[in-house]
Order: sequence, then C-alpha cells, then structure tokens
Amino acid sequence: MRWKFFVAGMIILLSRCGNHHGSPAENGDVHTVVADLRRLLQEKDFFRLEAIFEKNKSTLAPADRLYFQAFIDEAFNRNDRALMESDSVLQTNELNDSALVLLAVLRSDCYFKKGAYGHAAEEDSIILNRYFGYLPKKEIDETKNNFAFHTALTGTAAPSIS
Repeated sequence: MRWKFFVAGMIILLSRCGNHHGSPAENGDVHTVVADLRRLLQEKDFFRLEAIFEKNKSTLAPADRLYFQAFIDEAFNRNDRALMESDSVLQTNELNDSALVLLAVLRSDCYFKKGAYGHAAEEDSIILNRYFGYLPKKEIDETKNNFAFHTALTGTAAPSIS
C-alpha cells in the first residue's frame, strides 16, 4: 500500500518539476504578452491582467503600456489616472477602431464614476456616432441608455461622501 502512495507522490513531483517553462506571457514574448493581456481584459480578469502587465510592461510599446494601464487603473477605481492615460494613448494615434471603442467605453465609465456626467454623455455620443458598427446590438442599446441617463444627469452635482 505504501508503494502506491510513493509512486503517486513521485508522479506528482516529477510532473511539477519537469520541463516547465511557464506561460508565453510569463516568458515575455511581446506579441504573446499583448495577446494575453487582451484576452485577460476581455475576460475582465483584472488581477491577472495587472500581474502580467507589471511583469512585462517594460517590453510593451508605449501605446500598449498606456492602454492596458488605463484599464487596470479604471478597474481599481483610479479614474483620474485612467483618464490621463487614455488621453495620452489617444494622442499616439496608434490604436485601431476596436481598441478605440473600448477606450471610449472606459472613459465614459470613468467620467460617470467621477460624477462628470456631461463628459460621460460626450463619450457615449462618440461611441454611438463613430463606432456604431463595432458594437453588437445589445451594447448599442446599452450605450443609448447610458447616453440618455448621462445626459439627464448633466448639470447634477457629483455625489459626495460627508
């Protein structure tokens, strides 16, 4: 009976100590890192996104670094930083339209969280006017609702905690 446990333990030990090289993102291949970061962003796995980003950010192009940092900051409620990073990445003119629409959604969310409802409505308008064809119907409807909501709140003071 003991030898069965010994063999099972050795199999587990050898499988863990074998030829493990880590995931491609852990190895730092920049194209794979960017692909993994995009996948984690899509999955909204922000803790893993931040961990892989921090490990590999020095290898990323400046636009990619700003882009992913903005999403990480927004996810952890660092809205002012996310807006600054998104402003900077927009100035690079290096993003494709599908990335730009995600960035506009991020900006709308950040402005809403800050109570800057007019700015949030502006971002919603950009999404609806420029990127309409990049969104599924459900997201278009959601953005229309957000636009109406944000527009209605324009001029309303941001909530404050006393």
